[in-house]
Amino acid sequence: MSETVHATLADLARAEIDALAADGIACTPDDVVLLNAIAHEIETPAHLQSLARGTPVFVGGVALWPLTLAGDEWFQQAIAGIRSEHAQTALLAYAMAHGRDEDALQGLDPAKGYRKAAAWLKTIRARHSEVVQAIHCILAQDAGGVTVEDPKAEAAEMARAQMVAVLVAATGCPPELWERQVAIGYLREQFQAITAQTAAENGGSLKDVQMVAGTRKIGLASEAIRKRHADAVKNQEAANG
Repeated sequence: MSETVHATLADLARAEIDALAADGIACTPDDVVLLNAIAHEIETPAHLQSLARGTPVFVGGVALWPLTLAGDEWFQQAIAGIRSEHAQTALLAYAMAHGRDEDALQGLDPAKGYRKAAAWLKTIRARHSEVVQAIHCILAQDAGGVTVEDPKAEAAEMARAQMVAVLVAATGCPPELWERQVAIGYLREQFQAITAQTAAENGGSLKDVQMVAGTRKIGLASEAIRKRHADAVKNQEAANG
């Protein structure tokens, strides 16, 4: 059933593609796939679970994923006292690549994390700058989500254990799902959706909250396509002198 859904072009994606075409902007096949995936996320909320992991970024043949709570917790422990930017990059990349692998994290002493992460990093064919760029692409997905680098933000955030407890109570999903299987940004978004639903006077609609977030997401994707087109036109004009 899911294959059939994804093989069709969602109405919302078609509308965005037509709007871009009306402005003289041709979508690439990758653009069409991205817009369609977002549109199906909005129109069929059941797909949110499969999309909850976020979008992976490949570097050197390895997929880096948005941090899970478990991956971030391990990273924060492993990075303690480490000042080297290269070492921090290796640890963060390792946490992103292994955040859903319980054995890879639990069985590794955080104090010895850098040695393991550095050895792993040598096995992938990528320059340091490429790994850094991939990490930035991942972090950009969680913009506006839980801040993991700034300890001062902790006072303004609900304790992670409390957040997970609320989600477990509201959904019936085990805590391991929220801690290990979903990106922090998605966890934050779901918590906000549930609290918004609870606060609504007549029982808020979780689908409505998802619709708002999804519509914003497809709008941002469309704007990124427009910006890319504008930059390409500007560069071509500059080249023509």
